[in-house]
Parts: sequence; C-alpha cells; structure tokens
Amino acid sequence: MNQVVLTGFMGAGKSTVGRILAENLALPLIDIDTEIQSKFQSSVTEIFARLGESVFRNEEHDMLMQVLQQEAVISTGGGIILSPQNRAQLQSADFVVYLKTSPDIFLKRLEGDTTRPLIQEKSPEEIKILFDSRTQLYEATSHLVIETDLLTPQEIAKKIKKRIPSKEGEIMTQPVLEINHLVKTIGSKPIIKDISFSVNEGEIFGLLGPNGAGKTTIIRSIVKLISKTSGDITILGKNIDNFYTEAIQHVGAIVENPEFYPYMTGLQNLKTFASMSRTKISNERIHEIIQLVHLDKAINNKVKTYSLGMRQRLGVAQALIHNPKLLIFDEPTNGLDPEGMKEFRLQMKTLASQGVSILVSSHLLTEMELLCDRFAIIERGELTHIADMKVENATENELIHTFRMHLEPLELSKQLLTDWNIDYILDDNAAAHFFIQYIPSDIPELVKKLASEDISIFTIEAHTKTLEDRFLEITKSNGGSMA
Repeated sequence: MNQVVLTGFMGAGKSTVGRILAENLALPLIDIDTEIQSKFQSSVTEIFARLGESVFRNEEHDMLMQVLQQEAVISTGGGIILSPQNRAQLQSADFVVYLKTSPDIFLKRLEGDTTRPLIQEKSPEEIKILFDSRTQLYEATSHLVIETDLLTPQEIAKKIKKRIPSKEGEIMTQPVLEINHLVKTIGSKPIIKDISFSVNEGEIFGLLGPNGAGKTTIIRSIVKLISKTSGDITILGKNIDNFYTEAIQHVGAIVENPEFYPYMTGLQNLKTFASMSRTKISNERIHEIIQLVHLDKAINNKVKTYSLGMRQRLGVAQALIHNPKLLIFDEPTNGLDPEGMKEFRLQMKTLASQGVSILVSSHLLTEMELLCDRFAIIERGELTHIADMKVENATENELIHTFRMHLEPLELSKQLLTDWNIDYILDDNAAAHFFIQYIPSDIPELVKKLASEDISIFTIEAHTKTLEDRFLEITKSNGGSMA
C-alpha cells in the first residue's frame, strides 16, 4: 500500500481524519491545499481572488501528480474531482476514500463560513445541486465510500484502516454483524426508524438508550424472534433472510432473561442445550465453559437454588457453548450487584480479546462506559449518535483530545484555522471560544503559529465529557430524556 487518498467536500474532516490515519499507518500526511497555500504564501481564498480559480486548479493538478508518486496519506481539496485529468489520476491511486456527508449536514457545518470561495459564491440551493453532481464523481473514482454524518474522525480512520487492501489486493475482513436501514413498524406506528450500524471482530458494541427506546426490538430482529419490516441484517456476510441457518450458527444470545429448567442442575441444563446444537459439543467443551464462567463449584446444584448472578453466568455459558463468533446480550446486568457487574464486564473483555464480537444493550450509562468499545444511542426508535466510548488512539500512546481555546480577534482566528485545515466549532455560550480536535503534543506548535500571526491566546484547556454528559446532551437536543 503506497498511498491512501481522502476525497470529499470541504468541511468533511479530511485533514483531521488524514492526520489520525497517517499516524496509525506510520505514513506522512500530505494536504494538497496546505502545500499550495505554502507555495503561494496565501490562503485558498486569496489565491482565488488574486490569481483566479484556473491558476489554483492547474497547481492542484500538478501537485496531485507529484504526491501520487509518494507513499503517504493524501488529503485533497473539495474541488479536485472537477478535472477529468484529476479523476484519471485518482483512478490510478492505490486506495481512494470518499468521505461522504449529507447535503444538510454539509451546509450546517459551513453555516456562516465566509472564508471558502464556494460558500461565498453560491446559495444553499445551488450548493445542493452542485453537491449531487459532485457526489456522483466522487463515488465513481473511489474504492471506498464512508458516510460520515454519525461518525467521529477516529471511527472514520478506523473504518478506513480496516478496509485498506492487503498486499494481495483483497479488502480486509468484513464486519461480524452489519445492519443496514433496519425498519420495524407495527400497524402504522414506527418502532425502529432506518437504523444502520456494524460490529467488528473482537469489538464490544453497546446499544444505549432509555427503556422503551427500541433496543430489544433491534436485538429480536437480529435473531429473527420478530420479523423486520425492511432492511438488511448480515452476520459474517450471510444475510439472515436468505441464509438464516448458516448465519445464526455463529450467534450466541440472551434476549431479556436467560431461561432454564429450574428442577435440573446447571450441568444438566447445559447438556440439554448442547444436545440441540447442529454441531457436536464435547464434554470437554462444556467443562471448559463452566470454568470460564466460574460455575464449577455450583454446576451440580439445581438451578432453582441459583442467585441472579449465578443464573446470569449460566446464561453466558449457554450462549458460549457452541463457540460463537457473535454474542448478543439484552440488558445483561439488570439486577446484578456491583460485584456481579464487574465479573460480567471482565468476562466480556476476556472474550473480546480472543476475537469474539459482542453486542450488548443497556440503559446503565456508567456500566456501558466501562464495558464498551463503541456505543450507539437509540432514542424513540432512532439511532441518534455513534461514537467511540473512548477517543481512539492517534498513535500507540497518545490520544486526540478536544481543546477549548479563547482566541482573539475572532475573524482572523477563524480565517487562520480554516487556512490551516483545522476543523473547529464555535462555542455558542462564549464569544471567540473555539472547540478543536488536536493531538496534545502538537498544541505547542499550534500556539507558536497563532502567536506569530498576532493572535491573542487567553485560555486553552482540554475539554472532556463523560458518557453521561454526552448521552444527556444528545438526547436533550433531540427532545428526549431518560424518563
């Protein structure tokens, strides 16, 4: 793999994603717009105004030809796709990724931004028309299209890394579970509204939301305990509508509460369940699972004598007994004491480290924060947010953080951050306060650059939020609550 090229509209996050991806792949990052600005010692806006768009586009084409000879992550400008020569060059690149945003999100991100030539010249209606026409060009020249609206830059970089072709030219492994546009209606009432997400190998993915949000309905649809109205669900590449038997053999699930024969021992229950499996399960496998869930001392007792925590462990054993690739648990820690929650969490992390994928639903925010790698917020049947539970590593030892900076003068600060391809959000509650995502070790260099441009830096602080903060913030903005 010599290069990864990121394309997409301005404001799609190409520079931020490129920075993270370059660190992860140990490749240099080349930002074509930044290189051109450096050559002319002017911003893109100034080049357009002083020399004309044609000069910029010619320089852009020459720069693209040069950088495609290098091993690098390459971030391109929003208009690079306009030239047929550029499109031909992109088709010769090793791996081209289109970071796709919806028109509404695109316009919202750039609302009030007067520093970009495209926004200065066109109305929102014209931009939407242009958006549609360019999208076709982007998709035609890309090996991979990623819809970015609900993803963080870290998640986008992770998706790209997983799909980069191997040396043999094959796309990397598919998600273990993939859900696309899942819809469930009962009568005229929508229960699940066009939900899409995926779970990767060895990942613990959480469905987080208040009671009645639709989490159990999603899980029941995956294992076909209820029929979906529309959408596709695939498990290890097998669509459950066409290959249900082949797909479900890779799944172990506890939906709501695990059920057992109370008059039988734990061991008898497991052996009864094992006898129903399509593949033969040995006694050695059964005893291996019993030890894994720490039930060896109670396995010969009748289940009716088990505590709630012991029944939960037996349920995990039942789900694991046929060595599945995907585990699904619906509210697994309900009723467990803190020790039981901790034990369940440790078991899941151990399984994930062995390559088992886990989908778990809960309304317990703190527990999900401790357990999951990623989470999706489900509210009133809608998926409102997907993000990493913890910010992904920008390098092996360093994280991207969100920083809150008070910079003045405001307009010059906005201009410089834009010219340097640093995505920012203005704080609605305080004038001249910016939120940016940046690698901590790069902050001193950014401060030097700002100071050299006569920017006054009043404060700079790392800005972090707990899962509870983020959950309440997102659900409140959508008119929801935990009640």
